[in-house]
Amino acid sequence: MNVLVTGGTGFIGSHLLKLLLQKGYTIRAIYRSEISCFLSKVENDKVEWVEANVLDNYSLEKAMQGMQAVFHCAAMVSFDAREREQLMKTNVEGTANVVNVMLDQGIEKIVYLSSVAALGRNSSKEKINEEADWVTSKYNSQYAVSKYESEMEVWRGVAEGLQAVIVNPGIVLGEGDWTKGSNKLFKTIHDEFPFYTKGITSFVDVKDVVQSMVQLFEKEIFNERFIISDGTYRYKEVFDLMAKGFGKKAPSREAKPWMIEFVWRFYEMKKWFSSKEQTITQETARSAQANYEYDNSKLLKYLPEFMYTPINQTIQRACTFYSK
Repeated sequence: MNVLVTGGTGFIGSHLLKLLLQKGYTIRAIYRSEISCFLSKVENDKVEWVEANVLDNYSLEKAMQGMQAVFHCAAMVSFDAREREQLMKTNVEGTANVVNVMLDQGIEKIVYLSSVAALGRNSSKEKINEEADWVTSKYNSQYAVSKYESEMEVWRGVAEGLQAVIVNPGIVLGEGDWTKGSNKLFKTIHDEFPFYTKGITSFVDVKDVVQSMVQLFEKEIFNERFIISDGTYRYKEVFDLMAKGFGKKAPSREAKPWMIEFVWRFYEMKKWFSSKEQTITQETARSAQANYEYDNSKLLKYLPEFMYTPINQTIQRACTFYSK
């Protein structure tokens, strides 16, 4: 089958390309400015790379010609208030463009990579599942809003004839670039950052994310969405596993709420004197302290033979990779 992958140069997209190649798919992937991904030269040569942008309908139309399905992974991740407009434009308008071009060209099947953030967060202590209603809340980051509204564009496409499956992974860990995204956690712990927070959230192996996407697609399980998560863990527990994997000193000082409030306000002032993306913001500070639990049982009902990689194995494998 001929499939188009958006976001193939990204962390999850690169791993998806590897899996699709192993399964014998004919792949076309888009890039914006340069081809840089987690593939060997032999694998990279098997992918048809085309320059395109989800915000440019003309380039998308050319990229989708002859395709039978789309794996839409392209997205922007940012918690910097200065990038909110671009975040919404890339994620929401970009997804709308993908859906519209698919409809125009008669491509029916789409696998959309979303996030557990799109399920919404509020002060409730109940486990969050796929049926959770979106609630406007101060606990939702702008990134979460962008992924929720992007999902709405996919569901609009379903109403107009698409067959779609949406996956909502937790924090994704694995081999990639430890200066970007969720894998920054590895570098932070490698550098022996001394603080930890008492927050709880969902984590998952990148290989499990892409396996779930392909298996759901191949079994033609459409018009559903699935939380993809090995389980819920304390940040401290994850940090300790990373430190052990690197042979480094684990964080030992709890960052108290008042300290976190001070730090994000400090970085809020600092951003006006720096062009660098700010990763410590009010949104990320709240998230690091919060307890969010997710119900991952739905995927296992639809894919009863699917087995999650234990997060300790994921972390050990990734630490070995980054140590090299």
